[in-house]
Order: sequence, then structure tokens, then C-alpha cells
Amino acid sequence: MALFSKTSPVQGIQVVVWKLTESFEELFEDTSLCKEETQTCLSIPVPAKQKEFLAGKYVIERACLLLGIPYEGLEKDEYGKPYLRGKPCEISLTHTEDYVAVAFSENGAIGIDLEKSRDQIMRIFPRLFSQLEVETVNGDLEEATVYWSAKEAMYKLYGKRSVDFRAHLMLRKENGNLQGEIHIKDFHYPCQFHISRIAEYYMVLAY
Repeated sequence: MALFSKTSPVQGIQVVVWKLTESFEELFEDTSLCKEETQTCLSIPVPAKQKEFLAGKYVIERACLLLGIPYEGLEKDEYGKPYLRGKPCEISLTHTEDYVAVAFSENGAIGIDLEKSRDQIMRIFPRLFSQLEVETVNGDLEEATVYWSAKEAMYKLYGKRSVDFRAHLMLRKENGNLQGEIHIKDFHYPCQFHISRIAEYYMVLAY
């Protein structure tokens, strides 16, 4: 595994992207796991998901070292959202088959997603996006991929379950820039985005 990029797209936010080249066996040997984490990893029935589990921990630990962030271990809250033990900052993690990206924020909640354009997005787009969002995208697969990734990033920022992507996560264009709102019962959170490319993927950061 090799460092692909280290950026600070927004003040107080840092993003580290690693290119995944190791096998499961190499990751298992090089990742620090406690007994419980080892049992969790080995109990995952899908090999690709086992590798994701290991790669996420591997990258977070090394990214903390790279950025000078104290690393005491990784935990998950009651909703499955990862956080650093001691909570020196907020984090968000995303995987693909060949990249792992982790975002660190001193500014509060954050979400990150990597997404590749694929025809399936257009097929199910109307089910997860409002009529206005569908009309704005206007059948453009690349634009639809960015919108899709933005909602995934918003979902990770919110960090809880029972989210209706169509009703609770709203996107709009304002002066050519993508803006978002999370609106769930009494929770209201305006989102901004940083959009970039990592090889064939769109990377969207919600903050």
C-alpha cells in the first residue's frame, strides 16, 4: 500500500488517500489488531469485506502518524460510525477495491465518499433523488455520480440510521456550486462540498 495523496482541501480538514496493493495476508500481518478485532475480521464471511476492514484500520493508523494526530485505537458508536479513541478529531472513511480515503476534521462532523460512474446509478437515480434533482442532472451520468457521492457523504456526516435519501438529504445548485441540507425531524444541517477526482473515481467531501 502506498500513499496516493495528502491534501487539506478546507481549513481544518485533511484528507489522506492510499492506493491499496497488498493482499489480505499482507494486510493481516501489518495491521495492529486486538484479540476482539482479530475475531471480528475473521468472522466476516466475505473476503473482500475482510480486506476492507483491515485496510481501513491500516490506513487510519498510518494517516494519524503521518498527520501527527494521536492514535489510541479505533472505535464505533452505536450506529456503526467510526471514531478515534479519545476523539482528537472527527473522521470519515471510504473504500473502493483499490483506494482507501480517510478525512480528519477539526471543524466538526464530516463525510467522505469515493464513487465511480456506472450505469446502475442512472437506473435507480429517480428512486433516491427528488424531481428537482433529477431535472438538474438531466440524464448526465457524470453529474449523477457526483450527486450520488454527495448524498453518500452527507449520510456519513449525519452518522445515524433511518435516513431517506430522497426526503432527508437535499441537494441544489447555487451559483454553480453544489449545496446540501440534511433535514431529519429536528435536525437541520447545511452542507458544503469539496469535489475532486482520484483516478477514475469522484471523491466528495461533505462538511
